[in-house]
Amino acid sequence: MFLKIIYNYIVGFVNITVEGFFVERFINNCITNKIFLWGIKRKNSTLLTVNINIKNFRNIRTIAQKTKCKIKINSKKGLPIIMHKYRKRKFR
Repeated sequence: MFLKIIYNYIVGFVNITVEGFFVERFINNCITNKIFLWGIKRKNSTLLTVNINIKNFRNIRTIAQKTKCKIKINSKKGLPIIMHKYRKRKFR
């Protein structure tokens, strides 16, 4: 379990909110397209928070359009996010 947390931090992940009437269909389509979701928490019947890998985040756009769900990014975490933030700074 600890290794999986470290791997997700190295690769980078995004915490998103999925809103719509067909969030179950959204999850099922992600599973059939082999997109790994974790930390799934349901806030109410139409709102869901999920963690997803950065590489897979681009693929869920078409799935969200098919299931008529809206996606909002809550937070971005991981090593690629930190490296992108400090890419123009010089280290001494």
